[in-house]
Amino acid sequence: MIGKASPDAIFIYDESGRFFYANDEACQMTGFARAELLRMQVTDIERDFSLAQLQARWSTLQAGESSTVFGRHHRKDGSEYGDRHQAGDVE
Repeated sequence: MIGKASPDAIFIYDESGRFFYANDEACQMTGFARAELLRMQVTDIERDFSLAQLQARWSTLQAGESSTVFGRHHRKDGSEYGDRHQAGDVE
């Protein structure tokens, strides 16, 4: 699976912002169990931008392109950490 052994937190979410993958490090960084994350949307943990802003960014991408957005996620305990979203197609 993508990112299983990665030292980085990896979240994958669809166009609606719903998570469909979170690796072990993503769970550890956020304090949420995998089952909890998979019931959430990116905007449930992202502090700096909305789903509409992400979707607007995605709509400008051409096939094979990617885009990076920086923001802040909040953990289950309420603390925050900086994050980076890499947008692009996952096949």
